[in-house]
Amino acid sequence: MYEGRRTAALLHTAEDSLSEAGGIANRRGGESLVQKFHSGIAEAYGVTAALLAERIWREVKENEFHQRCVYVGNVWMRCSRRGFTVCMPYLTKGMVSGGIRKLKRAGILVQGEHNNSRFDRTAWYAFTEYGKKMMEESEDEDYAG
Repeated sequence: MYEGRRTAALLHTAEDSLSEAGGIANRRGGESLVQKFHSGIAEAYGVTAALLAERIWREVKENEFHQRCVYVGNVWMRCSRRGFTVCMPYLTKGMVSGGIRKLKRAGILVQGEHNNSRFDRTAWYAFTEYGKKMMEESEDEDYAG
């Protein structure tokens, strides 16, 4: 079963791409950005899955705040594989697909299609109750220190 773990984050120089401590820096416009992720998810399913879970979590929380993208009792976020690679250029489409697949198999994420057009195949993602619990516990630990 899941054990609560702190979310790890670390700022790197531009040459660094991965950190043992759990952070990834992204260089845009001459400045480094910090990517944090859930170390428990990273240990169990890989850093890519943890990065994707964090990105989806942030989007879902923003949608929840603005009361948008609510379908079938869940708050969703909509993003294509290419969309993930634009905001996280250190990931490939294959890495995104593999990370999402791991999160779905673990029961952390569900995937749906809530598009207005039948030709639009952009995926929508929401957290399961188990996934929400993991991410919320991680947030609580971040603010406890």
